[in-house]
Amino acid sequence: MLRCQWRCVRTAAEEDAIISDSLNHASIIDGVRLCKAKRYRYESCNMDELESQLKQARADGARTILIATDAVFSMDEPLRPLTRSATWQTNIKRW
Repeated sequence: MLRCQWRCVRTAAEEDAIISDSLNHASIIDGVRLCKAKRYRYESCNMDELESQLKQARADGARTILIATDAVFSMDEPLRPLTRSATWQTNIKRW
């Protein structure tokens, strides 16, 4: 799974944005650092901060926005509220 995430990160271009969970695994962080996309971070499982970063990335002109997180199976934090994230997928163009 991490290899798949790393490949997605490596394909991001300069006009794209990656919003990374602050508690991501080191392999995800390294992949984000290696790509050309603009980078944003949010506090793990803080959906309000993630939403703020989504809006900022869109305001900065990001063509594609990728959210990189491993909080779904993290040992450090509770599960990420996936229902709210799924709702964003349908509403992202409004931002």
